[in-house]
Amino acid sequence: DATHQHFPAEGVTHPGAAAGADGWLASYENVDEESISVTLWNLSSELSYQRNVSIDTTFGQFPVEILVGGSHILVWHGHQLEFFNLSTHQWDEQWMTEPLFDDIGMVSNSDNSWPRMAMVNGDNIEIRVRGDADNPSYLPTSTSNPVSMIETDDNRVAYTERQTPLSVHIQTIDGIQQHIIVEINAAIDEERDEQVFQMTGTLVDYENATITEIALDHEHLVALVNLSSVSRLVMVNLSSGVQQILGDPVFPVAAPSIGHGYVAWQHQQFLVSNNPVDFDSDWEVKYHDIELNQSYQLHPEDEIDQVHPQVMKDHIAWLQINEDNDTQIRVFTIEVVFEQYSSSTLQIFIILLPLMLLTWVSQRLKENEGKILKKSLLIEEE
Repeated sequence: DATHQHFPAEGVTHPGAAAGADGWLASYENVDEESISVTLWNLSSELSYQRNVSIDTTFGQFPVEILVGGSHILVWHGHQLEFFNLSTHQWDEQWMTEPLFDDIGMVSNSDNSWPRMAMVNGDNIEIRVRGDADNPSYLPTSTSNPVSMIETDDNRVAYTERQTPLSVHIQTIDGIQQHIIVEINAAIDEERDEQVFQMTGTLVDYENATITEIALDHEHLVALVNLSSVSRLVMVNLSSGVQQILGDPVFPVAAPSIGHGYVAWQHQQFLVSNNPVDFDSDWEVKYHDIELNQSYQLHPEDEIDQVHPQVMKDHIAWLQINEDNDTQIRVFTIEVVFEQYSSSTLQIFIILLPLMLLTWVSQRLKENEGKILKKSLLIEEE
């Protein structure tokens, strides 16, 4: 029972999103049409940082996205990039970009220098650094096919192309050049696909399947595959090439996150779309221990939405949407609940408990037999 291991992140009332990596968690909430309040938590030191950020609406309104890397936290709004330096705990000068990029990723750095940015610009993936933004380099195998999404990790960029929607390319940025292509397989047996059809009324469509989200760490890739009637989460071991589906492939999953040996995602276990039950309609959050190859629920079953999990070092965070539509950030601490000696003591007690109960029952029976015998003797004497 891990229910006591998660707690609310204080300092934000109505979070619009959350992002995390390493030991940092970041979120924002809207103040008005032209400003947001950004809150950052260092979960190791339990310190938090908050700042109101003015949103530049000169070129229009864009979604706000937060990225957390090894050296900086980035708040992205259209052409506007705001960086928080994790070493100095200070906000750096704003960076306005041109053109408007389709997707961006931040390459992790080990120092506090400016991070390199991987940016999707039409058919190309550009590598840009602030201070030399007008002279971008390009990913060595930059393709002539339109790129649909990217994800970054250390010295690598993973990306998908619109013309090959089930292929993930992973390319190193510099140093020894390495480019691999992973073909994602989300297929299961026909009987379970038929079960999906019976519950949704829609056929599982492998022919038009597409990858809608990817997540990358040092040794594994996770891809969310849309199959029309259901989405499936596929984890790939990049060393061995072995693929496995996480979660129940019959029911909906979404929002994968990976890091530090864990994968987390949201799911709707037991949802029957044709005849939904309220208790099964909300999103729950689950995580997978890669080393143990075991999956666990992050919180007790309930009837409220738990969405957008973020895996960090020693923690997993998610958004909890309560019944009154208030949103709260919950943080789960990954730790051994019982110390080793306590666990051993508990096991010994569980083994001894039946023997103790048998001994107690035996003693009570003997006492009762003695009382009955004494009563019989008294009756005979009378």
